[in-house]
Amino acid sequence: AVREELKKLAAGDVKVSKSPIAPTIADPPSISSLKTPAKIEALQKYINSFKYNHIGKEYFNPDKRVPLLRVMNCAKTIIKESLPIKCLEATMLAIYLTRDIANLSRVPLRFASSVHGHIYWHIVLALRGKCGRWGALGLSRRPDLGFKPLKFSTLPALVKSYKEAYEGIGHKIVKVTVGLPVGTKVESHEKVYWQFMSIPVSKAKWPDVEAVMRKYSKTMERYAKQVRGTGIYNTLENTVKCRCLELGHPGLLFKPPPEETECDADTQQQQHQGTEGNKKIDEPRRNLPSKDSSDRPHDRSTSCTKNSETPAVGTPKEARSSVPAAPTTSGGGAKSRENSKDRRRSVGSSSCGRKKVFDPSRPATRIRNKDRLASLNQKK
Repeated sequence: AVREELKKLAAGDVKVSKSPIAPTIADPPSISSLKTPAKIEALQKYINSFKYNHIGKEYFNPDKRVPLLRVMNCAKTIIKESLPIKCLEATMLAIYLTRDIANLSRVPLRFASSVHGHIYWHIVLALRGKCGRWGALGLSRRPDLGFKPLKFSTLPALVKSYKEAYEGIGHKIVKVTVGLPVGTKVESHEKVYWQFMSIPVSKAKWPDVEAVMRKYSKTMERYAKQVRGTGIYNTLENTVKCRCLELGHPGLLFKPPPEETECDADTQQQQHQGTEGNKKIDEPRRNLPSKDSSDRPHDRSTSCTKNSETPAVGTPKEARSSVPAAPTTSGGGAKSRENSKDRRRSVGSSSCGRKKVFDPSRPATRIRNKDRLASLNQKK
């Protein structure tokens, strides 16, 4: 048979077949009359008709740094060419096909899995319906890593289903990233945030991952307005601000809380017991009287006269009664007069009852008291 074919080739009797027919795919299905869950299933069947690209050559050049207008144009080209696609092209196609579905939040969801020391990235388009249920549109070599119906109550439940699917094929999830909600305008120049919240799953406990995902799913609409508006946004608990090196846009990075060891628990318990003991010791002290709260009145004479035996002006009656009286014996008249003079001097020299002293060197005093100045000069 081979010799006969060679003879036909040599004689030129071989009929040349026609060029292969290019694959054709029907237009997107009409889903206007269906409910939201049925719309999602119909669009997933349309995405599956493109088949997955198992060869190394890429027919399209999807770029995550382009605005939403370029993403929509890339999806139109995919529909027109009808060639095999990968997960990123399928996500762009899902963004284009779900643009007219009302009350549907669309968020890019990426996974980084590790097996035998190699890292593999995968992306789908997470969806949240009006009822609050979550699902996803996508394409993968494995059917359980692509489409997810709208039946999951929360975003962590949706991610957990992908986590179990990865573990079923021997992969381990290293990181999960969640983007911001994508707009619906076809000719919009707004930026698509494919990655905003980055969560290192391998370095954190799953309950902590679920908690931060649940908080982010409730605030992602607010983050979209803040980032696209003023560019100023707040952080969640156990998160820090960061910048995506691949795409160049801001985001949040989840920092797992430190694990509490047995030693830390013992030290905290000891500190708690110590604080309780201190409270018990301090309780009786509150009822003790203060040092200043005495029954005797405050003696103001100490602030005015330090060395004088007699009280100063303004001393209470109790304090005056405690001062010994001057002697009234014979020959004590001079002493009493001297004591009265000392008392006047002490009052005059004190800071409380200071008297004005005549200073002849002052020009104003000299002008006002001419007569007094003349008398002083006569005495000299």
